Amino acid sequence: MKRFLPWLLPIAILLIGVPVLLMVKVVAFAKIAGVIMVVLTTVAIRFWLYNANKLRTKGAKVKFTINERYFLNEHFPLYKSLSAKDRNALEERAGLLLAEISFDRFDRKDADKDECLAFAMLLSVLVYTHPYKSAERKIVVFKEDATVEIVFQSEQPVLFVSDLEVKDRLSQLKQLYFTLDNSDEFQQILHEFYAI
Repeated sequence: MKRFLPWLLPIAILLIGVPVLLMVKVVAFAKIAGVIMVVLTTVAIRFWLYNANKLRTKGAKVKFTINERYFLNEHFPLYKSLSAKDRNALEERAGLLLAEISFDRFDRKDADKDECLAFAMLLSVLVYTHPYKSAERKIVVFKEDATVEIVFQSEQPVLFVSDLEVKDRLSQLKQLYFTLDNSDEFQQILHEFYAI
């Protein structure tokens, strides 16, 4: 309520002042006060909506539960050895990716939560040293025995990847601060998908 007070107080004073000015028969000042009140109210509403949208999009991320952390401890050996700070930073980035990327399976089944989590965590580790870039409007399709590739579907990047390869790669990671291996096509395509 405190952050609204600087806006509400002048609006309320003007709202009360317009009828008082009309009763005192100072019509010109009443009109001016009415116009100021309308402009101030419009600006205040725009300001409030802007801040509300900024807060809503800023906090849109998937929070990890005990089950997800258990999965990571079992299938991602590096996760256990990370400091609490690095683990939290990695979870935050993976949570943002999980919230923004659309996941699907090529065989028309629902994408498994573990596959999505493994992909988000793998991508988070591969780009950990890069500044965060939004992954909205990106699609990942899990396809068995697929070679990793990016195709564009009406200007949306779609990544086809094998869920087994994602889990294998995740289990093989040994360090958080990762350098890109130019000879590894899988890593290069994931970096390209992130950078689009």
